[in-house]
Amino acid sequence: SGTAEVYAFSVTYEGVEAAFKEDLPIVLAWVDLPEGIRMQTNIVDCDPGDVEVGQQVEVVFRKVTDEITLPYFRPVS
Repeated sequence: SGTAEVYAFSVTYEGVEAAFKEDLPIVLAWVDLPEGIRMQTNIVDCDPGDVEVGQQVEVVFRKVTDEITLPYFRPVS
């Protein structure tokens, strides 16, 4: 469906490998998809302080390399 609900999350402000420093702060979350799957992902395109348990989010795909594209989620506007 491309949508999900935030089940739990944590915000990381430091302590990541050099390759991920540009991404800080990182919102690591577990989200529940309506299809019955719970998956781990990052919440993007928002202030980390605005993320809440129960929040509705939608998938966005980000190209990581020429071979890898990952699903992330952002708050539904």
